[in-house]
Amino acid sequence: MLKLVVLGRLYKLVKIKKPHYLMAQVPLFNDNRNEEIYDGDTYYGSENSLSAPLTDNAVMDFKQAGIYNNLLKNINFLEIGSGMGGVLRNLSYFGKGHYAGIEPVHKAAIYSNRFVANDYNCKIYHQSLEKSDFNSDSFDFVFSFHTIEHLDDPTILLEKSYKWLKKDGKMLLGCPNFSGLIPRLKPLQWRARNKYHKWLIGTKELFPLLEDYGFKVEKYFTYGGFPAPRTFFQSMANKLFKIINMGDALFLVASKK
Repeated sequence: MLKLVVLGRLYKLVKIKKPHYLMAQVPLFNDNRNEEIYDGDTYYGSENSLSAPLTDNAVMDFKQAGIYNNLLKNINFLEIGSGMGGVLRNLSYFGKGHYAGIEPVHKAAIYSNRFVANDYNCKIYHQSLEKSDFNSDSFDFVFSFHTIEHLDDPTILLEKSYKWLKKDGKMLLGCPNFSGLIPRLKPLQWRARNKYHKWLIGTKELFPLLEDYGFKVEKYFTYGGFPAPRTFFQSMANKLFKIINMGDALFLVASKK
């Protein structure tokens, strides 16, 4: 493990799988970053997430990737970190497939089971990814949206997704993009740099790791940079980041080889 300091912030490079490293955030001062972040009775999102913003963002990513209509067919779909169940509700309402989610946080799992799973054709499992298991070749799509950066070991998500996907099945993954221009130029001001994110993951780190775990990236895009509220020039900069694929958020489609 290597340690380095970037603009006054201490990081460590952790070898995940030869020869790749991911950058893990470590506090230079005591900001409780190494303490347990989540507890079983606290949901760190919003109950409005059934509709927005995460659900809307995920659906927009599906549509931009050109896969949304495929998710409405008679397919098996798993979401890792399903939160309040907004994405599952959307797909179950409009789709014909079989939809399931894994959610470890107690309040979110209880809420989504009560108001989503009971009313729509989906199943939500109240358990962690580490303790979850399904038969091999069970799903056509495995989706995870801004979850991988929270995990103690992000490779578990890749390993289990590969196992659970059918041949030629697809992983749909959204996460912060540490390879974007804002993280590179202004890392201390990056909106995704917070104590809830344990890993700084970008295209440079993630793509080789996906290859190692048996995935082929079919398409990806990035967007975002300056958070709202934005000036006119910051809004124009965000549009440029999207055009040149250097945004600070990433969405990709990877197929199981």
